[in-house]
Amino acid sequence: MPVIHSDKFNSYYFEQLGEDVMPVGIYCSPHPPIEKNGISYPSKITDEQFAAIKECGINVVYGHDELFGTPTEEWALKAMEYCDKYNLVYMIRAQVAIQYIGNRSEGGKPLYATRPESEKKQLADELRRVLRLAGEHKSFGGILFVDEPGEVSFEGIAAAKKVFDEVCPDKLFLVNNNPYNILEVQYMNGVRVPGYVNHVEKYSDDKPHGEKYFNFLRTINDCYHPEVYSYDMYPFGSLETCKWGYHEAIYELPQICLSNDKTDGVPYWIFVQCGGYWEKQRTMRVPTMYEVELSVNSALAFGAKGIQLFPYCYPNCWIGDEDAIAGLINEYGEKTFMYGYYKKALKQVTACGKYLMHSRPECMLVSGKYENALVGKEEMSKILWSETVYKGVLPKYGNIVKDSHKDVVKYSSDGQTVLSCFSAEKERLFYIFNTSTQVEANAKVEFADCKSITVIKNGEKSVVKGNTLSINLDAGAGALIILG
Repeated sequence: MPVIHSDKFNSYYFEQLGEDVMPVGIYCSPHPPIEKNGISYPSKITDEQFAAIKECGINVVYGHDELFGTPTEEWALKAMEYCDKYNLVYMIRAQVAIQYIGNRSEGGKPLYATRPESEKKQLADELRRVLRLAGEHKSFGGILFVDEPGEVSFEGIAAAKKVFDEVCPDKLFLVNNNPYNILEVQYMNGVRVPGYVNHVEKYSDDKPHGEKYFNFLRTINDCYHPEVYSYDMYPFGSLETCKWGYHEAIYELPQICLSNDKTDGVPYWIFVQCGGYWEKQRTMRVPTMYEVELSVNSALAFGAKGIQLFPYCYPNCWIGDEDAIAGLINEYGEKTFMYGYYKKALKQVTACGKYLMHSRPECMLVSGKYENALVGKEEMSKILWSETVYKGVLPKYGNIVKDSHKDVVKYSSDGQTVLSCFSAEKERLFYIFNTSTQVEANAKVEFADCKSITVIKNGEKSVVKGNTLSINLDAGAGALIILG
């Protein structure tokens, strides 16, 4: 199992990529062909599309509409052929997972525990079949088993993971989990269930979000022992949602997951937002280039060991939705403006991976006044400042913000910046980023016992002699700092 645990850090890597390469995954991979509303949309599972994935800086592809155990299985195998060619990792999706997880939603599948032993054997046999078939390809990295399950499904997930570990113990069994601001019914069932009555104390709706989420992480660790914790929560909403979503998604939740990394040895991967107005959510807007930069740089600074994009391709199931603006690739297979945003941002991930995969934030320093010209005076009066980033309020849960660090003599900036101080086996590492998505910031850091400073910014490396770094950071931008 390609998992590295040490006192300094925890990380999961794919053997096809190497332990110095940070995973960058995509959900909503190139889709099979579809006919909808009288229009034929050709297959996006083509050489050209997988070459574009590689060019963008992505290295892991999650199956989506191409499901093992359905008539689209042939398209999944074709996608794996292209991943073989371009040295990409492919995480399969399989129809059998639905039978394992069950749910209590209206018309849902029965839970795994209620199935007779004969059915459980059939499920295990089918899971073994698809894993062995996928395992014939060098790109096979594991399975993205399920998205956002509730606790009632954990027994089935644990049973499936046991089968998975028997067949391919060197691959990754990945579950993507719910975000931070959910209700007790969602913690328990993954979805809202009509008629559900609150009764589970650890997820009670009157508890703070952070406390409930720590309980959720403990339950997951006890039930199926993940190698990686993955979650999604998308911050860039309208003014109606900015008072909670922005701060919690970018600052609170990563620190909770970093705490889980430290205490239970489970590194975390974060999903970033590639669009808006999807699934009838008019409050979910499209991020700007600077917000894309902030998403990626803040994730690196908070110790995420993997970046995941949603959605990469405009999903076939959204075709006909006149509101949704989403994806790096549109429904016709063409690159969108988001492709350029992420190609630029992911250059930094590629360049910094060899350092960040072998380190973990131990504390953070904050300097400067927060500036972000997003809302007017009237709207600002309605915002709960304890729940938002606009005044630079940093996290309440798992907080690692400190007043000083032994290697930092002086630290100042005009706009607000955060300096993340890492523990690592070899280098002395820091990651600095500008919290504003509106204005640039100039920072100055004087380090102790240092003769040169290597800086990686926008994917490019430079060296500064001496012990003091003066750096300009555009809105949302960040840089890795390595002391010589």
